[in-house]
Amino acid sequence: MNPATITRMKIRSLTFAILACAIGIALGQCPSYSTSSTQKGTCREPAGNIMLQGKGPVTLTVDGNLTISGDFDVIGETLIVNGELTVLGALNAGKGSSVIISNGGIINVVSMVSGLGSSVTVEKGGSLAIAQNAGSGLYAAFAVDFGASVYVGGSFVSGGIGISDIDGDMMVNGDFTNTGGGVIEGNGVIMVGGDYIDNGDDSNYSGLYNGELLPVKFKSFTGEMDTPYVTLNWQMVSGLDSHGFEIERSEDGENFQAVGWIPSHTDSMMVPRYSFTDNSPSRGLSYYRLRNVEFDGLYEYSSIIRIDENGVASSLATYPNPAIGKIRKLNELSEFQLYDSNGILLLEEKDIIRAEAEKLISRQLEQSPLGTYTLSARVGESTDQIRLVKK
Repeated sequence: MNPATITRMKIRSLTFAILACAIGIALGQCPSYSTSSTQKGTCREPAGNIMLQGKGPVTLTVDGNLTISGDFDVIGETLIVNGELTVLGALNAGKGSSVIISNGGIINVVSMVSGLGSSVTVEKGGSLAIAQNAGSGLYAAFAVDFGASVYVGGSFVSGGIGISDIDGDMMVNGDFTNTGGGVIEGNGVIMVGGDYIDNGDDSNYSGLYNGELLPVKFKSFTGEMDTPYVTLNWQMVSGLDSHGFEIERSEDGENFQAVGWIPSHTDSMMVPRYSFTDNSPSRGLSYYRLRNVEFDGLYEYSSIIRIDENGVASSLATYPNPAIGKIRKLNELSEFQLYDSNGILLLEEKDIIRAEAEKLISRQLEQSPLGTYTLSARVGESTDQIRLVKK
């Protein structure tokens, strides 16, 4: 994040706090930071740095929306986020502390450090967005569960005999460094925009690693038919560098045309959510995808979703599509078949996990010529199909 942007945000926050206190406006229900408490509603702390620490065990549960204007130090205590926590400084998980982001919970911070013996866990459905750098220290545990996502705008360091267990999606815009006896485990997806530097032990990591493509910032992309319209909703892990979104529609899943444009939110410290209504959807089956355009002209596509006239959205999606030989972000499945444009079966697997399916399909696409392929997969109790285009 641009330092000037952070400065402006802090100035706006401080100005709002001074005005609010001057005229006696209640800023919302703010929690205690020295005894166990549950925060609900909306609270914006006007003070600078905040410390969570008490004489006995202290647990702060954030069920609402809590904004800390400076740094937030968690010292030997427990922080549980079910709602949304925004820290306009650093989140420091100190010695022996525990930070848990539950299903649907969101933490947005400028930077983050995990100290001696601390643990940070992002559970399924949770999201952690770090604008700058992050690190996991001596004997610290950092876990990203399946279905959870972490975005680091700068670099990430895992070390000091700590364990990073990555079963979900972790996107690091800078370097990912594993050092000092650090251990990388898991079966997720690690995407690195810089260098992957391993001076520790990642032999227990069996997930997908990709250092060639830009980090994916899409957290979710869904659509539904609200006759006669189609409503699309999506959420980003971070709004950093995004200029806006071109919404594209197709009748065959291959030839897309732009049907709208939504500019990005300017406050990148929040987890951005967007919505778009297609007032003139195609009759029958429609395919939609998003093109995220950055300020420097680079762009990336979301997964493709399809919606039929009965309002049923496909549960099968992958990224990127079109592909360049590798795929990731494939939904959880139990079996699949991959066919070429002539209907010839190229690959079939049963009783398989998502990460292994991604590797096998990517390997097959890398060896196959440019063209259109059909992926049929069993997702839950249903079987669905999508087209994969290799360009």
